[in-house]
Amino acid sequence: MLLLPFFQEAIGSGSFGKVYKGTYRGKTVAIKRYRAVAFGSKSEVDMFCREVSILSKLQHPNVITFVGACLDDPSVS
Repeated sequence: MLLLPFFQEAIGSGSFGKVYKGTYRGKTVAIKRYRAVAFGSKSEVDMFCREVSILSKLQHPNVITFVGACLDDPSVS
């Protein structure tokens, strides 16, 4: 399980959540955190899954490498 206990700084935001700068295994990463209400319907979950699928296939020097995704909030357990 990937746990990122803290986010260093917000670097962007949108209607579904915020993007933070963080560190994972010594590398700078972007962490996209959705608002809890972002998944109010099946179509919103489907949209998230499509985005994850696309990001996981991207390989380009100018694009951050995809590490993983989770629909559950690991801080609520």
